[in-house]
Amino acid sequence: MIKTISHAELLLLVNYDPETGTITRKVRTSNRVKVGDLVGFPDANGYLQANIGGVRAYVHQFAWLYVHGVWPHHDIDHKDRNTQNNRILNLRRATGSQNIANSGLRKNNTSGFKGVHPKGEKWCSQIRCRGNVTTLGLFDTPQEAHAAYSAAATRLFGEFARAA
Repeated sequence: MIKTISHAELLLLVNYDPETGTITRKVRTSNRVKVGDLVGFPDANGYLQANIGGVRAYVHQFAWLYVHGVWPHHDIDHKDRNTQNNRILNLRRATGSQNIANSGLRKNNTSGFKGVHPKGEKWCSQIRCRGNVTTLGLFDTPQEAHAAYSAAATRLFGEFARAA
């Protein structure tokens, strides 16, 4: 089980500014941690992590708890895909599929289009939803394959759909 912090304890230890998305310390917890210090350090993927009250988690999870009063037992999506923009208006509940739908191109993408890869002389369009991969077809150009992906993403993910 993941260790969490209570809403009441969080409110005692930090301040959260929903306009900036920043969390600052209210309590001096060591010689290195002072009142007013910003909370959070970037991990390898650019998400801000923090240790508050002995709980190590993402800053966006602490922000969600601070505002909503409950620990998020679901994905939290950054609408604008900026992993360090933790303004509450930029955060929303998401399923794993919705969160991935709002992601950008993978580093190993060779077509330049999300959901598109070469297959022989054609371009294959695929989409993943709830762990299942659906092939949308083979197309003559990567643009045509991407159009199929974009339409399927909009149908499946609505506001979470991100075609690029």
